[in-house]
Amino acid sequence: MKRLLIGAAVATALAVPAVVVVATAANAADHFVFDATFPTYVCGFWATDHVHAIDNFAIQKDGLSKDSGEIYETFTLADGRAVSTRIGGNLKNLPAVQNADGTTTYPTLYDGAQMMTKVVNGPMLQQNAGRLEARLTLDADGNFVDFTVTVLSGPNPNPTGLVDCSVVGPYFAGN
Repeated sequence: MKRLLIGAAVATALAVPAVVVVATAANAADHFVFDATFPTYVCGFWATDHVHAIDNFAIQKDGLSKDSGEIYETFTLADGRAVSTRIGGNLKNLPAVQNADGTTTYPTLYDGAQMMTKVVNGPMLQQNAGRLEARLTLDADGNFVDFTVTVLSGPNPNPTGLVDCSVVGPYFAGN
């Protein structure tokens, strides 16, 4: 459950900087670094989760925002088996769309390597590349309505940004 909440928080944080733009001065730039280690339950196994994130956020002259950065995450089991993920690339928030039903949709374009999953000091398990569009829709009160991800180009076997247990689970199980 904690992993799902972290994934949802990361996806929301990456998809909604346009909402924050309203309170930020034009042409402002920020650099954020985050580092944390905590226990987590991932793909049916207890692991130590280490997250390191770097984000470079800027407001463009047109008032829209753009981000570049990376999130590194390593899951280590008690027996030493470990898998690392990396989400990286660039994103650009597009203008919000006011829908006829009173909801607002916030579209975001992602370019770059996106999600990569590999065994620590071992083989690549899964790699995404290309372009994605994420669309977050909120109602008039700011409540969640919908979140969709569309692959625009490139191989993207896991466009969610969450750990894909179909590739991590077998490795953790020793298969």
